[in-house]
Amino acid sequence: MRPILALAALLLATAALAQPTQDAATALRRAADLDRSARAARDEGARARLAAAALAARVQAAEAAAASAEGRLAALRAQALDRRRRLAAREQPLAALVAGLHGFASRPIAAALFQPGSIRDAVRVRAVLDTVAAQIGRETRALRAELAHTRALEAEAAGAAVAFDRARRALQAQQQRLEQSQAVQRRRSAQFDALARAEQERAALLVGSRRSLRALTASIAAESRRQSGADLPETIGGYRLPVLGRLARSYGMRLPSGARASGVTVAARPDALVVAPAAGRVAFAGLYRGYGAIAILDHGGGFVTLLTGLSANLARAGDTVAGGGPIGRAGPGGVTVELRRDGRAVDPTPFIG
Repeated sequence: MRPILALAALLLATAALAQPTQDAATALRRAADLDRSARAARDEGARARLAAAALAARVQAAEAAAASAEGRLAALRAQALDRRRRLAAREQPLAALVAGLHGFASRPIAAALFQPGSIRDAVRVRAVLDTVAAQIGRETRALRAELAHTRALEAEAAGAAVAFDRARRALQAQQQRLEQSQAVQRRRSAQFDALARAEQERAALLVGSRRSLRALTASIAAESRRQSGADLPETIGGYRLPVLGRLARSYGMRLPSGARASGVTVAARPDALVVAPAAGRVAFAGLYRGYGAIAILDHGGGFVTLLTGLSANLARAGDTVAGGGPIGRAGPGGVTVELRRDGRAVDPTPFIG
């Protein structure tokens, strides 16, 4: 039964490692597409936003690569530890048996003449000992093979540790590039600070005048609808989940309170980069009572995204962001994304492409 359980655990670990690898490849392809779009953009603002989104995609690719390397390292260390424990469990009784048999077999045959029994009994005992010794030899060879496999796993784990450290340093380098790019962009847009301050003051007024987060997002959605005219679009293009991780809660899932989830929650790594699910304007970014750091994006046409569960905001109210542009950092409890259309929560899954 134990080998079956070990095989099942190995298959589960392999499946878990496959997703970060796929995420990294997807993020790198997205970065390349955004780079091409940035080069083709004629407007300087659009070019800067697309370049920031491309950098953010590279950060997410580095996050996925680091997660994959860390998972592989943990899996290899667990396998090596399990093999070491099994080796110890098999070695102890075998060592005790070998020591006992060695002491018994080393007694001279002549000593049997002075003990109860006969030479015939001693010969029989010697034959039994020879049979047991052959079995011990086979067990010893099996243990040596197991030990060699264990040492190979430990060597592979050591290599995985080096790979993880390399991936971690690459992630730090990408994060620094993104931070530097944002700092440069802030300096370049200094002339728009008055507009940004006006947007932030407007967002502060909205927060102060609304009692609930639902009412705040409904107000932003209503304004988005007014600006878009009477006809609302049926869909929103290029929507995506804002952070890498495992889907912990889906839209409509029954909550402990009995209510239905109005969004999806992604169990992301703490401090993972959170990006804009689609292009839009940051209508609010900051702390909101009872929710910590949040962000609200107006995508136009009555579509609004609410992001909660952030540990920090990177974007400011009034910022215009491309799809995939940096928005914030993930908190320890995961990131929840709610897509609202004309003030009503909708399932974002059909819009993700």
